[in-house]
Amino acid sequence: MTEHTPAETLRTRLRHDLREAMKAQRRDEMAALRNLIAAIDNAESVEAASPAPPRSSEHVAGSVRGLGAADAERHWLTERDLQRIVEAELWERDAQAERLTLLGRVDDATRLRIEADVIARYQLPER
Repeated sequence: MTEHTPAETLRTRLRHDLREAMKAQRRDEMAALRNLIAAIDNAESVEAASPAPPRSSEHVAGSVRGLGAADAERHWLTERDLQRIVEAELWERDAQAERLTLLGRVDDATRLRIEADVIARYQLPER
């Protein structure tokens, strides 16, 4: 995608921040950013409804012919969609951290709360 969609803008910011976290070796931040990028990618994916089998190339088994022939159309996410994804990721970590705390796994709960703090940075401002 070359357009500057809300998802592309956020993904670019997330990837930049991921590189910085990797340089600084902040593992909890890296995990949170990778999960958030994956959640956005998954939300953009389109379920295939039993597509016709692609014409394969005689040169490489299982490949398809033509530039972009194997590319799938993606959902266009709005700012509201992105906000829901961020909120879902936050809720998931908060809920899991509560469960882990009740089980006495305080270190794991703390890790999830750190991840939630990282993800909270990407909430869109209220309008």
